Amino acid sequence: MHIIFLFYIEKELPQPQVVAAFGFSIVNLAPSKSFLKLIDFNSIGEPTKWWPMSKEHSVVLDPKRKFGQPIVDPSSIPTQLLAMTVQAEDKNYERVADWYFIPIKIVKSAYEYETSVISRLAA
Repeated sequence: MHIIFLFYIEKELPQPQVVAAFGFSIVNLAPSKSFLKLIDFNSIGEPTKWWPMSKEHSVVLDPKRKFGQPIVDPSSIPTQLLAMTVQAEDKNYERVADWYFIPIKIVKSAYEYETSVISRLAA
C-alpha cells in the first residue's frame, strides 16, 4: 500500500495542513513546529524544499532539481549514488568525497540518509 502526503496552505487556518491518504482513507495530520522547520517556503508561503534530516545536513528534496529525488546540496548529486559508491568502496568516505569534490561530511550525510530510508522500508 502506498501512502501519499499532501502539504497545503489555507489562508484562513493558522498553520499549514498535512493530509495523508492511505488507500481510500484520508487523515488530517497537524504538522509539528519541528517538522515545519525542515521545510523552505517561498515568498507567498508555498513549500519549496524539504530537508528531511535537518538543514544542518546537506540532504534536500527539491522538485526543481533532479525531479525531487534526494540530493546533496549544493552539488545536486543524488544521495543514492553517493551511498552506493560508499558501499562499493567499503565505507571509505574520504575517497568518495575526493572523487566527487565534496566534503566528507556531505558524503556521510548522504550515506546516513539512504541507510535510514532502507531500514525504515525494511521494517
